[in-house]
Amino acid sequence: MLSELQNMPKRTEELEKTPSDSFETLFIPSFMKKFTVFTSFKEMLVAGGFEVSCEEDFQNIPDDLFDEHIANHTFFDDWQEMLDTAMQEYVARKLDF
Repeated sequence: MLSELQNMPKRTEELEKTPSDSFETLFIPSFMKKFTVFTSFKEMLVAGGFEVSCEEDFQNIPDDLFDEHIANHTFFDDWQEMLDTAMQEYVARKLDF
């Protein structure tokens, strides 16, 4: 336990360097398998008929359609809940909890 606490500043520093908005970083295969019917974030997008090749494409997906897709094919009620959970799991992985 003491060694884990001593390593906390280093892990926190690494967390700050990692781009938190990268879907590949947040929605790793184990997360997708645990909380969705998909094996990848890309598979989830394709199944919903969402063509995303850049950030702007993703931002242009209508919120209501994406929330409905999330609610129907994941354990989450909407995109924000899925994103929040992915962020929490990402932080826990990075801090080694």
